[in-house]
Amino acid sequence: MRPLTFATRKDILEYAAHERIPFREDSSNHSTKYFRNKIRLGLIPRIKEMEPNFTVRMEQNIGRLTDTQRFIDHAIELIRNEIVTSEGEIDTLHVDRIDKAFPLNFVIFELMNASYSFKGDVTDALFRALEQGVTGKRFYSKSHVATLDRGKVLITPIAENDMCEGTIAEGAVRGYCGNSALYFEWQDIDTIESRDVPPGVALLDADKLTFPLVVRRWNPGDSFIPFGMEGRKKVSDFLIDEKVSLPEKNRQFVLLSGGEIVWVVGRRIDARYALTRGTENVLRIVREVI
Repeated sequence: MRPLTFATRKDILEYAAHERIPFREDSSNHSTKYFRNKIRLGLIPRIKEMEPNFTVRMEQNIGRLTDTQRFIDHAIELIRNEIVTSEGEIDTLHVDRIDKAFPLNFVIFELMNASYSFKGDVTDALFRALEQGVTGKRFYSKSHVATLDRGKVLITPIAENDMCEGTIAEGAVRGYCGNSALYFEWQDIDTIESRDVPPGVALLDADKLTFPLVVRRWNPGDSFIPFGMEGRKKVSDFLIDEKVSLPEKNRQFVLLSGGEIVWVVGRRIDARYALTRGTENVLRIVREVI
C-alpha cells in the first residue's frame, strides 16, 4: 500500500508540521547503500537542476505507462483466448497461432509472465530454444514448468517429485530455483570485505568451479562436505541436524559443479569450494525469495 504517492515529500512534511503531527523517519532513507536512495538522493536532484519540471513530467509518463500496460493486459487476454488451450492441468500455448505481425518474444513473455510468473530472462531462453526448433527442453517459474513440444509450449504446475533442474552458464547474473532467485557476481578476492556472510549468501572459489553449474532439488542420495565440519555428510542428515521442517525440505535446492554439491542453497557451502589463502577469484551468490 502506497496511499500518499499523490503527494510530494515537501507536501507531507508541511502538512505534518501544520497539523502538529509527530513522525519518525527511517534512518535508512539517508543511506546510499540502497539503490533506490542512490537514485533519489544522487541522480534526481542533478536531473532537476537541468529540468525543474522533472517530477511532474515523470508523473505524467508513469500515468501514460500505466494506461499502456492496461491496454497490453487487455490485448494479451484476447490473444490468450485465441492461442492457449487447456486440458486438465496442461495449458498448451500454440505458438503458430500468434499473428506474425506481433512481436513474438514480447507476446510469449506477457502470456507466460501474467498467468504463470515466468521471468523475462527465462522466456528469452525459451524463445531462443523455440527458434532453434528444440523439443523436450524444460523451463521453470516458481510455480510452473514449461516444456517445448514441436513448436508448442506445454505449461503445467510443478509436480512434487519434479527435480526442477536448471543450468547456470558462466557469466550469468541470475538463475532460479523454486521460489528463489540466485544472483551471481564475480569478484576479485581483494574486494571481499568479510568472509563472515549470512546463510543466504555463498562465497565460492570461482577457479574451482566447473561450468555450467546445475541447480536442482536435493535427492536422498546427495552428500557433501559441510563447511566447518570434517568428512562427508548426507544432505538428508544435514537437514535433520539443522531441524529443517518437512515443507522446507521439499523446497530445498542444491547447487552443483561437475556433479558435486557446492552449496546447499541458503544453508551451507561445501568446504572444498570455500575461500582459502590461495583464492584469487570469487563467485558471490545471493539467494533472494521471490
